[in-house]
Amino acid sequence: MYDCASACHVDRYTNMTNEIALYVATTFKNGNDVRKAIEYLNIPTIKLPDDLPTDAIVAAKKSWEKKVDKCTKNPSP
Repeated sequence: MYDCASACHVDRYTNMTNEIALYVATTFKNGNDVRKAIEYLNIPTIKLPDDLPTDAIVAAKKSWEKKVDKCTKNPSP
């Protein structure tokens, strides 16, 4: 997609990649996650909380579900 044979091509690559990342971040739902993937050239990983024991109380289950929701909305870079 990019031809980086000279210094000006490297600048074009950097500028174009930043423009694509900004466009994706502002246009799509969860675009910031995709922007990070473009900028860092890796896929964000999602670290979920440990599983609950089977005898967990209802409040612990609700708290765990909130943590899972938070993790899936904000994956780390």
